[in-house]
Amino acid sequence: MLKSAIVLSSDNCYEGYDNVEECWVLGDYSSLEELENVNSDTIIYSESGWSDEKEYFTSFLEKCKEAYKKKFNKPVAQMVLAGKLGLWNGSPIGGKLIDLNNSPLEAMGNCDTVELEVDSNGEVTVLGHHHDGTHRMKIYLFSHNLYRGMVKEFGEGSELFEHIHENMDEHMLNANDAEDFFQVPTITENEVIEAVGVYW
Repeated sequence: MLKSAIVLSSDNCYEGYDNVEECWVLGDYSSLEELENVNSDTIIYSESGWSDEKEYFTSFLEKCKEAYKKKFNKPVAQMVLAGKLGLWNGSPIGGKLIDLNNSPLEAMGNCDTVELEVDSNGEVTVLGHHHDGTHRMKIYLFSHNLYRGMVKEFGEGSELFEHIHENMDEHMLNANDAEDFFQVPTITENEVIEAVGVYW
């Protein structure tokens, strides 16, 4: 059984004014509404709050690129988003090529909420929630030669993204490669027992 946690969310970037502490408080809309000292009329979406979250994620990404270079002895030359799209007519595999200077969080299309999920294996998933469903995308890092070899075989369309999604787990972004950033959820012994139905 894998446990997962949302470690970053654009929904947590609202701010409201605390009349007692005389300062702005950051959080999700519902939580801010429940705070006694925060007037709901002051609650607004904070672009600077979301910008700070994206900057933090960028620092995490840079740490993962460093880990990739140490592991494979080659620098990262290409980022790829690949995974299941949540569409009204199904969940096909899709993806996008991401420039190294850009953030995958900005490549999720027209979504209402963007979140980062980390599971107990350290696997990172970018979630894009919208009115038809949820995109569930993994981030992959590749060296120049490896990426160009895949493009030569599969092209730069859907076949490439399907190949990456199904076969390239070793190149998938993992929170364990940058342990100081996001806490990886742990599973207790009782949770394992409950999941497999074994008791001793």
